Amino acid sequence: MADEHDYDVKDTVVNYFRQMKNNGLHEECIKCIVEYAASNYETAAFLYATPIVDLMIDIDKESPTVIDGTLPQWLNDHGFRVHIQKVMGLVRNGHRVPLKWIPLSQVVREDVSWLWQPYVPYNKVTLMEGDPGAGKTYLLLTICAAVTQGFFLPDQDGRVKPVDPTRAGNVLYITAEDGLGDTISPRAAALGANLDRLIVLEDATAFSLTNPQPLHDAIVEYQARLVVIDPLTAFLGTEMDMNRTNEVRPFMQALGMMASEHKCAMLASRHWTKATGGRAKYRGQGNIDFFAAARSVLVVGESPEEESLRIVAQSKNSLGAYGRSLVFQIRDDGLFWAGTSELTADDLSQMQPNKRQHQRQTAMEWLKDYLHDGPQPASAIMEAAKAVGIAEKTLRRAKEHLRVLSSKEREIWYWRLPKYGPWDRYAGLEDDDGMEI
Repeated sequence: MADEHDYDVKDTVVNYFRQMKNNGLHEECIKCIVEYAASNYETAAFLYATPIVDLMIDIDKESPTVIDGTLPQWLNDHGFRVHIQKVMGLVRNGHRVPLKWIPLSQVVREDVSWLWQPYVPYNKVTLMEGDPGAGKTYLLLTICAAVTQGFFLPDQDGRVKPVDPTRAGNVLYITAEDGLGDTISPRAAALGANLDRLIVLEDATAFSLTNPQPLHDAIVEYQARLVVIDPLTAFLGTEMDMNRTNEVRPFMQALGMMASEHKCAMLASRHWTKATGGRAKYRGQGNIDFFAAARSVLVVGESPEEESLRIVAQSKNSLGAYGRSLVFQIRDDGLFWAGTSELTADDLSQMQPNKRQHQRQTAMEWLKDYLHDGPQPASAIMEAAKAVGIAEKTLRRAKEHLRVLSSKEREIWYWRLPKYGPWDRYAGLEDDDGMEI
């Protein structure tokens, strides 16, 4: 019954538009079709529906000037600019768009151009993935700084060429997670970016990629060489299901067409899911087609050998050989490159959960030692843990595994160990050999 209802609704909508057409309201009909697609679907799927295309074909037979003028203009004004050519082709040629075949020898060869070879190409979409807090935003801003100042980024051997100011260009930066004044601006300044060339969207809540026209206009206005979207999933719009292939694929294709049209690099971040281990290409949030449609995918993760180091590895390169994994360090005064690594993106994916387990075990040992002499104020424990680099979330996981007890005395919360003997062992705490003790 639900399917029949859906069919009745769609049929009713089509009949309404066809009645407008039959009454000679051709221009009004085209405007209403585009407005309906923008307001009810927020994607171009409605425009490609068979009955809608048939209706526009009929209008073209009677009023070709409406299709020539009104249709492309309204598609452009309502965020469907990248679909103009395809929709017009369907209307003018019917559903069976002629296929043009030519010998490969007649195809003009185009060399791939790179913003950062072989990691970030121009005219394509690049994804940067990893766990929250892995250092993706720092690396994104470092790439932005390089573009705005003409800095070079590390080559395959981890070496950096001298700055060339003639290479400097503008960057558009869209973020939904970090404050512009308290985070993005100070970090970008510390990384040496030219803040006059780093153009940010002041109110990101007003932007959605389901209506990409404002982004098209901004790229043209500022002649941007790089567009950064951090994170991509924050700007998909409320109607898009990021787990459906038939919605993700055309979305990513449109993003790629935008990069190609404006000859810029499109760089977007995507968080990994909480699922641990496995291959890197399956870790990103949403459908696998995000990964499949991107031409380059970078993975950022913590080094398993040294906590202060981060590694960026390439998990996909459709344009050439994979780049070597690079090591960097984040400090208060910026990001510093620290050579190369043999670890792959899949290695980082599999090692990140082991890293978190090690952090929990370290916190358990520290907390057990801190409470050895008796109960301590919870606030003091958290401050002491923070001072030695133990995050509050990690500390609470350690508390849970040690079965630490909480009690309140005179408005102050205290933590204390259960009444175990000095040689008792705690569930979840491990020796260096990995055996539970």
